[in-house]
Amino acid sequence: MDIKDESRRRTAAALSHDMRTPLSVIANGAQLIRMSLQEEVARRAAAAIGTNASRLGEMISELLNALAYHGSAQIPLSLSRFDIVDMLNDLQRENFRYGTDGVQVDLNGGSVWGYWCRGCMRRVVENLVNNAIKYGDQRPITIATRESRGRLMLSVHNEGNPIPESRHNHIFEYLSRDVQTASVPGWGIGLHFVRAVAESHGGSVSVDSSAETGTTFLIDVPVDCRPFVPS
Repeated sequence: MDIKDESRRRTAAALSHDMRTPLSVIANGAQLIRMSLQEEVARRAAAAIGTNASRLGEMISELLNALAYHGSAQIPLSLSRFDIVDMLNDLQRENFRYGTDGVQVDLNGGSVWGYWCRGCMRRVVENLVNNAIKYGDQRPITIATRESRGRLMLSVHNEGNPIPESRHNHIFEYLSRDVQTASVPGWGIGLHFVRAVAESHGGSVSVDSSAETGTTFLIDVPVDCRPFVPS
């Protein structure tokens, strides 16, 4: 089978599998609201509909991002000057969709101003946090930033099971999925997008993972990405 055909087949299969659950919850919740005369039951059903509609929205956004940029040399970026810590604070206020429990933001280093694509950097953090929540065994997740020699170091750490060293490079590939985590929802495109964003900013992403220290994804990009992005 052609590689492109295989990629399309895997994407379609993942779509149908991962979207079936939230669609079912939405349909059942809507039916409960129609049939129920109890306000509390209707409230819970409405909350479930909202949560699962958000899940579907995130799935679609992630898929569109990956499909749009798969095979492209560089992601088109819209650069602006902003404080990365301010962006993280915005995400924290929005609770990363999961609430503040378990997600800690280490901002001891203070503000870090630079020229990046705010939308893409936000999506990178969301992807890494969502990934940490999926695989972190409900243990604490820490996001940290620091500036070093004109570069931004942004890390997301979790204390879940380690990623085998043999997989460290493969997890960033398009549609890459670990057979050991096949039961965890996902398409294997989030980390591919993270790498594409980092490289398009003139930087890189790396992972360090062990049973002793946990797993840390590190984004390393210039503070001023303008020289690396076509005008």
